[in-house]
Amino acid sequence: MIPSVEIVLARPLQHLADQGLLEFQLVLMGDARLGEVVAEFDLLLLMRCCQPEAVALVEKARASGVSVIYAIDDDFEALDPESPLGAHYKAIGAWENLLKICSKSSQVWAFSEALRQKIVKVQPHCVVPVAIANFELIDGLVSAILPDDRTAKAERKVIGYAASTYHSVDIEMIAPVLERLLAERPKLELEFVHVRCESLAAHPRVTHFGSLPSVRELYGFVLSRNWDVGLAPLMRSAANDAKTDNKYREYGSLNIPAVYSDAPPYWGSVIHEYNGAIASDAQGWYASLCNLLDDSALASSIARHAREDVERRYSIEVVASRYFGLMGAAMSVPCRILVLAADIPTTDIDVVRPYSRLEAEGAIVFRVMTADSVSPEDMAWAQLLVVVRDVTADAIRVAQDARERFVIPVIFSWDDDFFAMPSSFGELSDYYHAPTTIAALKEMLTKADLVKASTARLAARSREYSRNVVQIPYGFDFSQLAGVTPRHREESTVTIGFFGSFSHVRALDIVLSALKRVSVAAPHVRFQFFGPQSDELTALQNVRFIPYNHSSTESLRDLAALGWDIGLAPLEDNEFNRAKLPTKYRDYGACHIAGVYSKLDPFEAVVMEGQTGLLVDNTEEAWFEAIMSLVTDATKRRNMAAAAHAHVRAELSLDQAVEAWRGLLASFFADESDSKAAVTYKRKLQALESRVERLTSQIEGLKRASRILLSERTRPLGRSFGDRIRRRFLRMVPRWEGLPVACPGADIAAFAAQASCDDQVIPIASINLSANLQHVAFLEYPIHPLPVAGTIVQVALAATVPSLDGVFGLEIVNHADEIVFHATQSIAHINPNLIAEFNVGKLQVGQSNWRLRFFVRGSESPVFLYQWQDGAVKGGRRVLFRIAEE
Repeated sequence: MIPSVEIVLARPLQHLADQGLLEFQLVLMGDARLGEVVAEFDLLLLMRCCQPEAVALVEKARASGVSVIYAIDDDFEALDPESPLGAHYKAIGAWENLLKICSKSSQVWAFSEALRQKIVKVQPHCVVPVAIANFELIDGLVSAILPDDRTAKAERKVIGYAASTYHSVDIEMIAPVLERLLAERPKLELEFVHVRCESLAAHPRVTHFGSLPSVRELYGFVLSRNWDVGLAPLMRSAANDAKTDNKYREYGSLNIPAVYSDAPPYWGSVIHEYNGAIASDAQGWYASLCNLLDDSALASSIARHAREDVERRYSIEVVASRYFGLMGAAMSVPCRILVLAADIPTTDIDVVRPYSRLEAEGAIVFRVMTADSVSPEDMAWAQLLVVVRDVTADAIRVAQDARERFVIPVIFSWDDDFFAMPSSFGELSDYYHAPTTIAALKEMLTKADLVKASTARLAARSREYSRNVVQIPYGFDFSQLAGVTPRHREESTVTIGFFGSFSHVRALDIVLSALKRVSVAAPHVRFQFFGPQSDELTALQNVRFIPYNHSSTESLRDLAALGWDIGLAPLEDNEFNRAKLPTKYRDYGACHIAGVYSKLDPFEAVVMEGQTGLLVDNTEEAWFEAIMSLVTDATKRRNMAAAAHAHVRAELSLDQAVEAWRGLLASFFADESDSKAAVTYKRKLQALESRVERLTSQIEGLKRASRILLSERTRPLGRSFGDRIRRRFLRMVPRWEGLPVACPGADIAAFAAQASCDDQVIPIASINLSANLQHVAFLEYPIHPLPVAGTIVQVALAATVPSLDGVFGLEIVNHADEIVFHATQSIAHINPNLIAEFNVGKLQVGQSNWRLRFFVRGSESPVFLYQWQDGAVKGGRRVLFRIAEE
């Protein structure tokens, strides 16, 4: 087993299995049994498999209704074809096979953003999952490891690096720096595990060790060597840019301070001189290594911070939980969510960004609309209505229709206490102070099925009107800052800034007197104001005003590029502001800016005083002293900015918001009946029923059906129980349920003669039964253009006991993976011949990649479709259906 599989898959899956959440089997790709048993599983998870056999296995799994996840952590296309590894992958057509597998999978896990951007072109359900750190394993090894006796060599320093031989070129890149250090430091030693540095092989203080057979033995060996500094060199290339931050997770878990190449795998993890050191050239490598070797306090601090970060973001509990959610999304039917919201930053932050991530997983599909543009068709499509801040008459009407006419739940999400709106906002204040608006807000809060509040104070306000309230803060999306290079901070100047809009001039009045004193006390200070401008601010020395940008993303990118040393966040003390989010803390922290914040609820909830920011009373003296303490101490500024950045990334990022929304939606639908189109991942993963359990359930269903059918009140006229059981059960249950498959009868032959198949004659011998719709989320088949108006789609079913409860549904999916038609009908009410009919109205079907999607919910007995083999279409099979005019 290669380390990637052991670390990335085996340990998280075993953790979930230990909790009783799933069962799994780890099988090598070459195992001959795979093709025979794959249909018995609910999920097939492949990692790094790129052989032609893997493509065939995925096709077989999908044809059997089994969901497929493909995981990849290397860019095979970018490997040097002249290298042994690159030549091997090229010879087997690895990248081409990989793309085929990805296109056919339910979901793809690409462990870097660079990989995701390449794969998303063929598979929209492509995500970047969090990777695991092995500190639980490492902690278990520590007590068993006896380090070398170095007490007599207290001054000896060891720099180490463990990697595969593939990374020899990376270590050669910094070999001149290492050679220089060896020459300057007689007690310095270098140790390499598996990887070789030929340039230094002959040096007496350089030791090369062979490879270790397992991850456990590797970590145990590294611990026993007691390295002082770790190396993570990585040459810039397409292949290396697509790698993960594995070395950071390893060194953090091992408590080893390390120096890392300035490369994409480490940009989202390593903060220079906080939890690691970043080097972009030979001089940077030399300086960083010297600092860590000479400054034990710095080295210890870096190791501690890295360990803390790894524990927070990469623990087995965190990773396994994320995997569980992703697997559930891959196996479920997406929940359809209609969002009522205006085009404002709140909508983007609260809904669009987290929902886009969930949609990429396949967990949801969503539409964002204004309340006045919602149609009955939109409401019929939706399974959940989310209203963001909107309490207009149109929003109230749509929410009422959702509850009363369409019987779908409503979530109201808000991030400001409109009841406490100050009068200083002009027309906005007038609107929220109006009795009609207050009444509408109370109605929305009272009648919504759930209220989502962004802060504790807002949650408390919400509970005055609703018993079902959750608090979920927003998260910062670090992808907004991708590619931004901050201005180089000069030692001779200090830049103090304020990030806001033109409406924040009043807030700056709080600190104006303090800023005037700072300008006099520290003439080297520069002031920059993003958004607000006034005569008083203009009078400050060295001042610059940056125009307000309506694009929140562009504004944040500008902020990050400015490279401020200190950020100001004054906030007036009133009830409205005390219920607000700590937005400026997230923004300043994400952009590596040390912040000074008003000592009010929003910032008190997140700022760790003196570590990630400074909290001050709204007095001139308090603001002046806090600002000057940062102006005069560059080290304090850097440490505070780094700590804030690490905190925001670990606990206040988009990742946390996505998981919060996932949990909310999962729990929200936990008690919903299976007649809902969404089947939650919890049921999918926790069920995992064996064949025996499924057959037992069907037998119980037959017993209940017999009682229903023999009742005089419910027995269908002219349809005897014996005839139903004989025709529908014994002849129509497929082989994998343990009973023979009968040849299609005369009725099916007649139906096939009229089926829609581009004037082809469907061979009766090619018709067979589909997978059991009970046990799959849905089945999809390609379609060709249908008539434009008044179209009835008819499809033939086979059901064991069709009188039982349950619904049969049809969705039409267009080339953009949008559901353009959705309808369900009771299985018990389908006509005696089991021909289901759906009126699709005036729907215009496109020419390519449109699909018919069928599903069953709540049926206690098997339900099948008739399908036939057609080698001319993708997947090789089509459903038996026909078109009838209304």
